[in-house]
Amino acid sequence: MKKIVLILILLLVLVGCERRAVNNDSEDITLVIWEDNKNIEVVTTITEEFARFYAFNYPSAPKLKFEFIPHSEQSSVEDLVLAGPAGTGPDILSFVHDTLDTAVSGNLLARNTYSDKVISTHSAEAAHAASLNGIMYGFPITSESQVIIYRQSKINATQISNIETIITPSGANAKLVWDIFEGYYSFGLLNDALLYGTDGETVTGVKSSYLNFATPNAIENISYTRENYKTNQNLVIPGSTSGTTDIEGLSLFLAGDVDAIIVAPYFWASAKEQFGADVAMAPLPSINEQEMRPFSGYKLYGVSRYSKNPALAQQLADFMTSEWAQAIRLRDKSLLPTITSLTSKLDQTSIVVDSWRMLETTQITISEATLVEARIFKDSLDQSITMPKIARFSAFWIAYSNNMKALWEKSSLTEQELIDFLNNITQNM
Repeated sequence: MKKIVLILILLLVLVGCERRAVNNDSEDITLVIWEDNKNIEVVTTITEEFARFYAFNYPSAPKLKFEFIPHSEQSSVEDLVLAGPAGTGPDILSFVHDTLDTAVSGNLLARNTYSDKVISTHSAEAAHAASLNGIMYGFPITSESQVIIYRQSKINATQISNIETIITPSGANAKLVWDIFEGYYSFGLLNDALLYGTDGETVTGVKSSYLNFATPNAIENISYTRENYKTNQNLVIPGSTSGTTDIEGLSLFLAGDVDAIIVAPYFWASAKEQFGADVAMAPLPSINEQEMRPFSGYKLYGVSRYSKNPALAQQLADFMTSEWAQAIRLRDKSLLPTITSLTSKLDQTSIVVDSWRMLETTQITISEATLVEARIFKDSLDQSITMPKIARFSAFWIAYSNNMKALWEKSSLTEQELIDFLNNITQNM
């Protein structure tokens, strides 16, 4: 009888051990990340390091796994509206900051539980871009404004400093892609316009006190540009042929059909690959003896309110925007950091950042060549205005494009007509 009991006990122990083994496998935690396809390779390196960090600090915890789903940063918030409640969405998504209001209004994102850390370690502008109505939801990844990329065999460093010496016969006489009709790429002309107040969120009071495009510099700069360059064949405007900077414009530049392009920094890597040492970049040129004020934007991570592992997702998002993670992005992708411990060192000849493991193999070294590029990105950012993230700003894009195209193509244009066009843009914003 004792032998039978002993055999039964041993069988139960074996079965129990087997069940625990199965449970350990089933307890693996998979975090789903919506990430832009061009960044997945870099982010994979970062998440693998986070898995090591997590396992070191919590040796008895389930193993972490990551599933990357390629997703546009522009449309991720919009797509989360359905995917989140349906249970098919991510734990973490990358998105552009000007869609934050849509995400918050739809109750799609969890609050950033590391907000105090972000405020103390990232730039004030990045922290503001990640917040709405005083509450932080996003984790800043990178910031970007606009640059002009050009062929040095056609345009020299002095000529690139203003529009006049780029495209006029007395200057470089070069061809420039600049989409005057696209709000993102030409709002810099309106360098004194009021855009929802100084914080980009003011929508109360007399409208003209916080939203006004018919301002002195804006009127003068648009009028000057139209009068001097409307018939200049060296100015290539993709919007005039239903094209875009990001498709037609880039194709023209890569094919060698134009010599310069005003574009976002993401294109820099492709330009270098195509033209090597012949390509260079600079902050936006001046025009009419005035410095342009381009739009800038921020890429953010957000934790979905529908995540089944919210605390862990918050911890991962914090890790993916840490100094070490942003150093990798700067080194490998030339993405400008938002964390001040890095931006304060851009004037150095190199930057070295250690990981939490303090190993030579995980140490990140950023070369002087990369830092030179980053300084240009930073100069561009410093002269920019951050795109508003409030929902009503969405009315800007079509209204701007329609009115700019209309005023540009008129055979004649009075100042009052120009003012009317500018007021038309803000009418429904």
